[in-house]
Amino acid sequence: AEYMGLSVGSTKSVHVHSLHDCNSTNSFFLADVHHTNTYFASLCAKLLIRTIENDNNQSVDTIIDFCEQVITFCHPSSYGTWKDSLSVFFYVLTDCLLKRLIDEGSIKYLPKPRFPSKPKRISNSRVSDEQKNKILLPISNVCWLGVESKLPHMGFLFRDSLGYICWMNPELIIPRVLTNSSIYLPNPQYTHLTTGIIEILGSVVPHLLNYLSENNFSEQLIDLLQLTIPGIDPNDPMKTLSTLKFYTILLSCLPKSFL
Repeated sequence: AEYMGLSVGSTKSVHVHSLHDCNSTNSFFLADVHHTNTYFASLCAKLLIRTIENDNNQSVDTIIDFCEQVITFCHPSSYGTWKDSLSVFFYVLTDCLLKRLIDEGSIKYLPKPRFPSKPKRISNSRVSDEQKNKILLPISNVCWLGVESKLPHMGFLFRDSLGYICWMNPELIIPRVLTNSSIYLPNPQYTHLTTGIIEILGSVVPHLLNYLSENNFSEQLIDLLQLTIPGIDPNDPMKTLSTLKFYTILLSCLPKSFL
């Protein structure tokens, strides 16, 4: 947390100017503190995911503890280089976890392999379903908090993280995104969240349709489309583009029977 520039447990941030400051033998050097902190955030995330083992929950407990600490001090209105580090950390964390689960055969993400097959991990080093579900809930809570950020580039990474989580556990994301859509989209007070909510909807369309198919498909889909109509805003090109992208993905994924 200190190397990422986060003020966890103290009133000031610790800035690292080079990897040499951390007794690293790596010759990589970044003069810019902001880039260095985000680089360390990425390294920390990769290390935590790669060290998860079936018979050792130390990395899992570390992730959960860190998420709990972040929620205690992070607020959507907060600003600083530490929040960039935070968004990068959770983006890389969810991305690496998804890739590892795909590699282990736990998730059928791609219809055809894009790369040569790799040897499966030995049984005691695989991520168990219990470990996966245990860390995804606190991670998703932090990401939802980050989505509410008023800084677009930070919210973007957190939204992508939620999309990755949805591939690993759709039940954790879909009900919540539908609930948030019904609360935030029709309410002018939360206009700043419209783009973020619609972006998340666009990233989880396949899982969204599967969920709706089990819960009064036609009515819920029509209600959802009506909620997204305010996304067509001539004064906000980004919001309009996100909404049209969602409609395009939705139409391309709808079953022929519905059309």
